[in-house]
Amino acid sequence: DIIFNKGSNLKTLSGQLKLNLIKSILLLNFEDFEGKRDFLISNSFFRDNFINSKIDGKILLKDDFLFDLNLRINQIYLRKFLLYYFSQQQNKPPVISTLSKKINGKIKIYNKSSSSFIGKINDSKMLIVLENGDLKIKDGSVNLGKDSNISFNVSFEEGNADPKLLFSIKFFSNDPKKFFKKFEYDFDEVQFSLVAKGLIYPQERKIKFKNIVINNNQKIGKKDVLNIEKNFNQYVISDGILDLFDFFKIKKFIKETFVQ
Repeated sequence: DIIFNKGSNLKTLSGQLKLNLIKSILLLNFEDFEGKRDFLISNSFFRDNFINSKIDGKILLKDDFLFDLNLRINQIYLRKFLLYYFSQQQNKPPVISTLSKKINGKIKIYNKSSSSFIGKINDSKMLIVLENGDLKIKDGSVNLGKDSNISFNVSFEEGNADPKLLFSIKFFSNDPKKFFKKFEYDFDEVQFSLVAKGLIYPQERKIKFKNIVINNNQKIGKKDVLNIEKNFNQYVISDGILDLFDFFKIKKFIKETFVQ
């Protein structure tokens, strides 16, 4: 439904767009003051069973569809959200593979606090960039609690045959003993850092690490990297890559790989 404000005309449009999409509601309040089809979005939201969020920013409709939006998440059930929109177990293509090359723009995402598979997380933020059908997640960061945090960058490449996710992550903890306690892993070091780069093949349900470095300068040897890959593929993502967010599978992987 579209309701135009009083005084709107073809040159200066303003009003409200409301879309009810099965279990979701998208409401956009828009204003186009200069008639350039450069719409200012304010006091808007997206809600469904898994997420409650506020939206503001700009949408340009003159030639192509361009956007520059801020998404402030008040509440999210992350694993349920990902399984619903990105699972390949519902006999439908994942959302990420159906992106139009004509939809371009960026979304800045913020979340002050939410529950996750490892407990409460804080100050999550990332930049999602859509460009000619490609999707990138830039400058992602999450406060994991227990004086620990993670930062990451991800890009999706569909390619000619086998789509893949290129990733780089950095984990740092000032209290690794406390953080890894929930995984029943006894950690002795006072501080711990890990930097990993690699690829994930969603259809094959496999991960391939290019390199893993711990504590800034200790590069993991090839034999150990291959063992980490084997166990990660077996214990974490054998049923699908969304099990990256399954606490018990991550716990099993840590136990089988690092606990002597």
